[in-house]
Amino acid sequence: MKRLNRVWLSIGLLGLLAAATNAESVPGAPMSTGRVEDRRLVCMIDDNLQKTPGLEYAYQGKTYYLCCAGCLKRFASDPERFSHTMDPVSGQPVDKAQALIYSYDGHAYFFANEAHLGAFAKEPAQFLQQAQPSSGDEAPVQHRH
Repeated sequence: MKRLNRVWLSIGLLGLLAAATNAESVPGAPMSTGRVEDRRLVCMIDDNLQKTPGLEYAYQGKTYYLCCAGCLKRFASDPERFSHTMDPVSGQPVDKAQALIYSYDGHAYFFANEAHLGAFAKEPAQFLQQAQPSSGDEAPVQHRH
């Protein structure tokens, strides 16, 4: 009887371990790498994933998401600048409220179309190396909450 209880206990613990290991694949949870379906989980100032939906900011009929009041204030100070970024595959500007989003190493990248997102997903390091900012470009804001 004790042996049977140990077997069931082991099976239960393995199930819990599997569930914990799979926690990151729950729909809506931030991923370190992969397509981002819920844009509310991306701070559109620092382009990082967040665990909870961000604050909303409406601009030109579109909604942008920010992680905190500081980012919201910064976005509101220059929405034209912060509402767009470069597609790392094409180098063309894309609107963050409409672009496809892919996360790589916890950072969000925005794409004009599926082909660009797919190309990036296959070889992200190649495109990131090509897209290194010049010394005059401003780096994204990085902060912790």
